[in-house]
Amino acid sequence: MNYNKRIRIVGIISSVIITIIILAGICVYATLPWLVRGYVSAADIKLNPNSYEVMLSLLYCVGIPVLVLLGLALTLTVNISRGKAFVRQNTMCLNLISLCSLIIGIMFFVAMFFLSSIFPIIIATVFILLAILTKVFADLFRAAIQYKKENDLTI
Repeated sequence: MNYNKRIRIVGIISSVIITIIILAGICVYATLPWLVRGYVSAADIKLNPNSYEVMLSLLYCVGIPVLVLLGLALTLTVNISRGKAFVRQNTMCLNLISLCSLIIGIMFFVAMFFLSSIFPIIIATVFILLAILTKVFADLFRAAIQYKKENDLTI
């Protein structure tokens, strides 16, 4: 199997998986109050009086950047599977993914002051590191696009 065909197959599989995750995320977002209440009662968690509202507000606020991030990941996957790896749109997608990751990280960092758990700290750290990493990749893609343009002009 040649390289381009393999890239295309992996791109299709990745696109299907990301689409399923987006649809599941929309379903979770729509049923969030019931899911949080069910999780708290099933796990027998003792919450402070306002922790339920804080948790629900955090998850609603984080849900939007997560869905945007997944949509951008889908766009990036489709572009790469079509052989358009080093195009300006991909650098824009990576920059927006970095911004969404930073927003999510900051939201969880703020949430650690309201929720008595270590998980917001861990999640904030992961998303802030993801923001830094995707920003580096965006700059790398931008430099590769510039080198590709220069190379196309010299040949």
